[in-house]
Amino acid sequence: MRNLILSAFLFASAFQTALGEQYLYDDWIFDGEDGVATITFYMRMTGDGVVMIPSEVASYDYRTDQFYGYTVKALGDDFLSGYPSVTSVIIPNSVTSIGSNAFSGCTSLTSITLVDGLPAIGSGWFAGIPVTSITIPNSVTSIGSGAFSGCTSLASVTIGNSVTSIESGTFSGCTSLTSITLVDGLPAIGPGWFAGIPVTSITIPNSVTSIGSGAFSGCPSLTSIIIPNSVTSIGSNAFASATILQRVFLPARFGTTYQNFGLTSAQVILYDPSNLGMEAMFLLGQQNVISNPNTHNLYTSVQYSDNYTAGQTAGRSEVTSFPSSYNLYTATQYGNNYNAGQQNVISNPNTHNLYTTSQIQNMAVGDLVLTREVNGNFVLNYDIEQSDDMANWTVYSANRQIVKLPADKAFVRIKAKQ
Repeated sequence: MRNLILSAFLFASAFQTALGEQYLYDDWIFDGEDGVATITFYMRMTGDGVVMIPSEVASYDYRTDQFYGYTVKALGDDFLSGYPSVTSVIIPNSVTSIGSNAFSGCTSLTSITLVDGLPAIGSGWFAGIPVTSITIPNSVTSIGSGAFSGCTSLASVTIGNSVTSIESGTFSGCTSLTSITLVDGLPAIGPGWFAGIPVTSITIPNSVTSIGSGAFSGCPSLTSIIIPNSVTSIGSNAFASATILQRVFLPARFGTTYQNFGLTSAQVILYDPSNLGMEAMFLLGQQNVISNPNTHNLYTSVQYSDNYTAGQTAGRSEVTSFPSSYNLYTATQYGNNYNAGQQNVISNPNTHNLYTTSQIQNMAVGDLVLTREVNGNFVLNYDIEQSDDMANWTVYSANRQIVKLPADKAFVRIKAKQ
């Protein structure tokens, strides 16, 4: 391993004159000084789409035969731009700064993993990325303005319980953001945190004691919300202009002040903290199921569809590979058995109570008798009877030679004309 690192940094030393104090560590080019590194470029052009950013890098000085370690504190401007094949990025908790356009052109980047221990998310860090969901670890205390702005595919966000500051515009333009999960232990919801977000439901944990002004203002899809009894302070216009908000369950203590929150009497349902009420409990149950479907053995439509498709594919492969295990047969097996059945009947008609024309000499159908002559022709012998009283009958014999009936047909029958 030492030889690999040594060769890499001997190669890196060739860049130091042209690019300043820059070094190569595995696939990363970085600036390093006083034990702190800023990653400026990613060298790998191919891979499985997963990028794990190191928390530490090193350089080698071949003149003194010394290795120098650096903690990765920053990701530079455009450091990962132009990699459309990148699907997932894991950011270490040592990072405190991410430059502008760091992920521009990463059109397949749907997953960002933030390592627990990360202290903060800076302004604009993930703006415009096609990420679909993100979990903000409990170590994060602040989220900068526009951190996720323009992430039009972002559908769900989980916010850790140490967040004390979310700046304005953090989620602006997140037109698919319908689900926000607040981790229990979160002490407060700050001013304007979720203003204008198209969230459809949100559960406020019992740890929250205050809701800032304009916190949910202008939420176009929020229909109902329960404010737990732990909340003792709500800022002005906290729910103003939430266009379809129909039910806000408030502790009775807010019975004379709810209008300050941008609410009308038609929207507010006051409850006694000792008796939340059937409707509120019903809504709370709904929200719990929607927020945590897997804990109720339920799945989202996407999960169901993915599992169904995967199961269907696996099932087809299993059945087609081992059809006899499922009492099924391939088309070839079916065809072979069908043909074998035909041949068995043709070859052994007597075992199936069937007879060929050569076996038939006299075949009676009622009073009709069909007699096969030596030359292969048939004579139809029959009697016609007449009666006046249905008890006594006069018999008239008759016969008719059938000379055009082929003798090489396997079966013969007499059928009344319709």
